[in-house]
Amino acid sequence: RSFWSPDCSLGTNDKRKISCKKYYEPVIAENRQKIADAIEKISIIGEKVTQVKVAEISGLKLPTVKKYWSDNKSLVKKMNLKLKNLN
Repeated sequence: RSFWSPDCSLGTNDKRKISCKKYYEPVIAENRQKIADAIEKISIIGEKVTQVKVAEISGLKLPTVKKYWSDNKSLVKKMNLKLKNLN
């Protein structure tokens, strides 16, 4: 819960945005970590890393994985290319 001073010059929407961003920071960090852990598990198994597999292993929904996929996209491409070259 946030407390805003009556003297605060921010509008209601700005206050809401700031409060929500602060509240959801740990959730976002946890989701990113779950995705990174799932990618690592898949690569250890030696399978191709896909969004669907990451969602299954991480326990997150597919839209959540897609939302944060850009954070790991280049790493996943390199891992999948390396796996393809090994086979």
